[in-house]
Amino acid sequence: QNQSVFQGTVIIPNTDGSLLLFSQDEAGLQRLPITVHDLVEHSPFVADDGTVYVAQKTSRFMLVDRASGEVLSEVASDAATDTFNDLGRQHGGATLLIGRYEYLVKAVDPRTQDKTWS
Repeated sequence: QNQSVFQGTVIIPNTDGSLLLFSQDEAGLQRLPITVHDLVEHSPFVADDGTVYVAQKTSRFMLVDRASGEVLSEVASDAATDTFNDLGRQHGGATLLIGRYEYLVKAVDPRTQDKTWS
């Protein structure tokens, strides 16, 4: 999700891993002193309000067709099965190998089991 409502404000993850807090009052938009990377590094943990945080970082390689952008195969650190194979040679080198990291953070209220942030 691109944004989550948290105690009357909206938390917005930025593409650089920073977190922004938006409030409709005079505070407006503020950069939080913690990043998604920090949350993943310190996971799992329990916040002062009792919220339970769990997070993960996944590394992934994708073989992509240069012309269409179609993902032909991929391998990821969290995948039970991988489809990564030698398709690059089958396509005459008309492919790109793209590596990326994906971050996932979940916050759960243990009293209600509600996911408060993701």
